[in-house]
Amino acid sequence: MRGFVREIRADYPEESGAATVTVRCQDDSLQLDRGHVREVWGGDVPTSDSIIVTTILANYGLTPDPDNGAGQSDLTLNQDETDIVFLRRRAEANGYDLLFRDGTVYFGPMQLDAEPQETIMVYAGEATNCQRFDVRDDGHQADQVRFDRAETAGQGTVSETVAPALPLLGNEPATGQGAGLAEFSWRMRRQEGLSEAEWMARAQRRADDLSLRVRADGEIDGSLYGHVLKVGLPVGVDGVGDRYGGVYFVDAVHHLFNADGYRQRFRLLRNAYGDNLDGGSGLLSGVL
Repeated sequence: MRGFVREIRADYPEESGAATVTVRCQDDSLQLDRGHVREVWGGDVPTSDSIIVTTILANYGLTPDPDNGAGQSDLTLNQDETDIVFLRRRAEANGYDLLFRDGTVYFGPMQLDAEPQETIMVYAGEATNCQRFDVRDDGHQADQVRFDRAETAGQGTVSETVAPALPLLGNEPATGQGAGLAEFSWRMRRQEGLSEAEWMARAQRRADDLSLRVRADGEIDGSLYGHVLKVGLPVGVDGVGDRYGGVYFVDAVHHLFNADGYRQRFRLLRNAYGDNLDGGSGLLSGVL
């Protein structure tokens, strides 16, 4: 792991044997949150997200990930906040993820088509490394996003519909359509001051997020798993049946070191059903 010790908490209860010291750590993003910055980006010549990200990261000895997205160009922006808050706003404006990994920073689209990490094994006998796996399958999420935009010519508005564009993490798309149910769309409210590029990027990201309607929470034994589960990348799950087994997207991981060992508590997301792992080996079976 790489980062900083953010907080130390020492608790001394009445029973001395129950005393604890808790150390809370944070990744390299911590150093980007320690100074308020006022900066005009593109004041003389319009700039781009790529230039902004590269410039800010260089101030902290961090490197842009080679797979970063280009973001938007022809920008003139005012920064009046810490660097991490500003970068998060730029990621949101592009519908991107912002991830800190081993001295590099990923600023780009969700990486659902990356190579899956080592498979999480549930109910797998001696190969089991997952102590808990709970699935929530929310059928009441919108299947697409609608919004109104100004016409190219004239003063009217045009209604746009944005469908999810993520690759499927399974064999059958997970949708909310069912017998007797009307089409379900989520309408975005128009925000003033947003360019068309930013508006479309936000709408697309919202549609993509809504498509990830299958959520799994659980915990793995870090010693048995033998790997660090990384956020923002796919992972295979085996041993939970044909419907919910397969590839998921890692949305969050909480790492816990204590007297009981090393635990990784995770939240996974999925936009499809069907086991698309090849014999539980952790390799995709040609679906993505």
